[in-house]
Amino acid sequence: MTPNIKLRRHLISLSRIMAILVIALATFVVAVTIYNFQLLQIITPFGITMNPMAAIEYILLSTCFILIFSKRPFPIKALIINILLIFNILICFSVLFSYITGIDIGIDKILCKVEIRDMKLSRMSQFTAFCLLLNSVGVLLLKKDNKTKILLAQYIALIVGFMGTFLLLGFLFHSISVIYVYTTAPTAFFAVVCHLFMAFAIFFAYPDKGLVAEFTKTKIGSRTVLIFFPIISFLPIIFFWIHLNLPIAGTVEAVVVSVLFFSTLSFIILYIDLININKEIAERMKLETILETNLKQLQHLSGLVNMSTDAIITCDTEMVINGWNKGAEKIYGY
Repeated sequence: MTPNIKLRRHLISLSRIMAILVIALATFVVAVTIYNFQLLQIITPFGITMNPMAAIEYILLSTCFILIFSKRPFPIKALIINILLIFNILICFSVLFSYITGIDIGIDKILCKVEIRDMKLSRMSQFTAFCLLLNSVGVLLLKKDNKTKILLAQYIALIVGFMGTFLLLGFLFHSISVIYVYTTAPTAFFAVVCHLFMAFAIFFAYPDKGLVAEFTKTKIGSRTVLIFFPIISFLPIIFFWIHLNLPIAGTVEAVVVSVLFFSTLSFIILYIDLININKEIAERMKLETILETNLKQLQHLSGLVNMSTDAIITCDTEMVINGWNKGAEKIYGY
């Protein structure tokens, strides 16, 4: 199966555009938070504003993504990327640590100069911190062109995409219960958009490797992916419907079951697809070995023919001569 080069180029361009859009959106959130917070509350669904520290983290994360794929090297490029990504990861860990232990570190309250009745609305939610953490790890894995790391980054992007789509449906259907699901602080609409855009950028950063490579083939691609991709796409919608219609979906046990189910299904898809990819690689290597052996045999026979003192003449099916050796030249004089 030959690769679809044009499609891969479009996906690469689109992933870079997504990263730039994240920078633009996050910069807008920070600026409006500082200078006109009331405007941000008006234009944000349900008045749930994006935490400015989360917006700054997405600016840094998208900048790292663009720097990784930038063709202009400079001496401290790798150092800057490492520092920014580690900073992002530490901030996310501190926020999650605060929610888990109840010890308020308060690092996500920086830049929140506007007093709000319920400060939780301006705090970074658990979902935002978790998605930011996953996206930061995903970008970190993309630093080197390594197939295993790229595959893991794509898997992480799928998880973030699942969570982001679930929350986006809550905003689209005006479901407060979904927006506040499993968390004491809701995730802002702009944060959800940043999650999804960044996950898209990570997933399609290397369209010629991993799971994405199966979509960018001119023919049928991987049957496994073609069969299971619609199922993965509908998973957030299914979970959204279950949460709205079944009260048990709001329990901690339901969260655990949901995460385990999605993780297990994704792992199965990943495993089966890896088997298919490995089979294709094994067949290709086998074919290359056969071709190499045949080429060596052909070169050996060609050498024997040229070294022979006998006249050896080759012709096609119509008895038209198309070649002869040096022995024929000496005997016949031409």
